[in-house]
Amino acid sequence: MEYVILTFVVEREGEYQVSKCLELGTASFGNDIDEALENLMDATEVYLNTLEDLGECRRVLEEKGVRVYSYEPAELEVRRAKFPADSTIRPTVMKLQAACARAAGVCSRAMRSSTPLSVAASNPLAGGARTTRH
Repeated sequence: MEYVILTFVVEREGEYQVSKCLELGTASFGNDIDEALENLMDATEVYLNTLEDLGECRRVLEEKGVRVYSYEPAELEVRRAKFPADSTIRPTVMKLQAACARAAGVCSRAMRSSTPLSVAASNPLAGGARTTRH
């Protein structure tokens, strides 16, 4: 089984929470942070599934600098970037099915990790990050 770590960021825009995946460029929104993150997870899965259908998953992950792990990562690192003070940052482990591991250029459907990890921070550069397991 293979895994990728993706960084999800949520910011308030007007009455909605807008979520973005920094590595892949997928985005969504919701009425609250949890809904925005759930919608982003769904959008990211659709994106990865589409790449799989096109036979482009491995190439796109490599081009975007997304590291593929052959084991489930135990620790996550928050990207070193400046985020607005009211942002929520949540690195997320996504599982790639075995087909991605077996064939170059072909990814199977992405699935959610059974133990997603998250980091919520008002400002990760100021040392305000908390790591939690769900």
